[in-house]
Amino acid sequence: PILRLLNKDLIVDRWAGVCDTHRMVALADKEPALLQSVGPTLLCSTIALKGCAPATNFLLQRGVPLSVEETAYNCLHKAGWAGCTDNLRHVFEAGFDATIVGLIKPHGGWPDNYSLMYWAAWGGYVDMAKLLIKHGARVNHELPLKGNGSRGTTSLHEAVANGPWSG
Repeated sequence: PILRLLNKDLIVDRWAGVCDTHRMVALADKEPALLQSVGPTLLCSTIALKGCAPATNFLLQRGVPLSVEETAYNCLHKAGWAGCTDNLRHVFEAGFDATIVGLIKPHGGWPDNYSLMYWAAWGGYVDMAKLLIKHGARVNHELPLKGNGSRGTTSLHEAVANGPWSG
């Protein structure tokens, strides 16, 4: 019922990138157990959506834990792909260890070393790249991208090109 409520009442509208933070606060104040039950899932959703930085900050400030699989494509990578710099800023300023997000990450359908730093560089998100570096994320931009059409390019090549599909 809680997840249905979240979807029905559009606390998080994925397509518009709108988070109703005021409603989220009101619901959390009325039913504190919501943050314990759906808080971690909601936090991962807000991190990966543009326009949801205030909601991400609210959830982190309320102590909702962030748990991500370090060896898998996760909400932090989705945020990197979408350019959600402010969301990631809240995550790292709340104390999440950024050093793990620069590691090689597999993702079904993508080359296996598209890291969060790669997405920041590829998307032209200079502020995100600076944020990641400030908080310790590192990646070897000279490592050839595996499964990238055997073009032999690196994330550095892709970052300075017009995107990875520019031939």
